[in-house]
Amino acid sequence: MPKIVRDKALLRELIRTTDKICKSAYDARGEVAEILEDAERHVFEVTQQKISGQAVPMHDVVMKAFELLQTRDGGLTGLPSGYLEMDELTNGLQRGEMIIVAARPSMGKNRVGAEYC
Repeated sequence: MPKIVRDKALLRELIRTTDKICKSAYDARGEVAEILEDAERHVFEVTQQKISGQAVPMHDVVMKAFELLQTRDGGLTGLPSGYLEMDELTNGLQRGEMIIVAARPSMGKNRVGAEYC
């Protein structure tokens, strides 16, 4: 993981921790010594935090996704559009996507919307 990403993640964690410490100090529930110990413990946890190595190289993620797409059973994951080549490219009409089909007049564009409305 690049240093700048790790540093920014640690700074965000420090901000969350100091926010908790501020709230605890303003609430002032309990002994002052306990509040100070908790604050010290939380800050120490942030300073001792190590990046867990959960990051995966982008190449591996893309290759795994590509393999999953190739091994699918051949069926579409979305609604068929009626245009075989478009379905091959888009894997069908997917929920949450907006696909605009554009062509010259009288080229059969209305067929797509009319069948699935």
